[in-house]
Amino acid sequence: MGGVWFGKQLFLATLGVAVAEQARAARRRVSNIEVANAIEALGCWLALQHNGWGRDPRVRGANKMRRIAAQDLSFDRVRKPSFYVTQPMRQATIQPLRDLGLIESAGERFNGFTCSETGDAFINAVAGHLKPSSRSVTEHLISWVNGENVALNTPTLRQALSPMVELPRLSNAGSIIGVVDLVKYPFSTGSLTRSTTQKRSLSQRLSGQLFLFGGMQFNDCLFSLFVTIHVP
Repeated sequence: MGGVWFGKQLFLATLGVAVAEQARAARRRVSNIEVANAIEALGCWLALQHNGWGRDPRVRGANKMRRIAAQDLSFDRVRKPSFYVTQPMRQATIQPLRDLGLIESAGERFNGFTCSETGDAFINAVAGHLKPSSRSVTEHLISWVNGENVALNTPTLRQALSPMVELPRLSNAGSIIGVVDLVKYPFSTGSLTRSTTQKRSLSQRLSGQLFLFGGMQFNDCLFSLFVTIHVP
């Protein structure tokens, strides 16, 4: 998965594409890169602020953002390249976003990405239960991008955006199958059959990748159930 090693990297990049797309629909002149980098920076600021500015490998920008106060987090300031690091985590997500079907694009440029139905489902699975200011995380961030005065330093938004907060651990079979369904087998090769050997092989291959979706470990029974239902 290239430089992607935990799920929040994929979530923040996908969310950035979705927010930028909807902000542009509301006639805000922003690029995917500007919005995704700003959301990542905001997530890292929230994590560092909550953590007392302690170091963590999942978080970047501690030196550059240490003196930034909550009232200084307007989108127009955070969007500037000088605000955050020169190499955001987003840069490593370009190919994984395409491989996982989280975005749609005819090319490889991040600014040309649009959020796919799979990407929308991923955002909803991760943050659909979170309601900052009684609205969705996406709607809240669109208001921020549009220059509105919104609450940012809140536990709800930190839970949604902080790289230090893991993706939700889904406990029931239906939810797990839903997450597996997001992957669309990008790492499998050839045609699949329903043999026990191939189901076990698929389970092992996917479980090696799906730690990204919350660090979950899946068992063969659940994968076999999924393959039986969805693979001809």
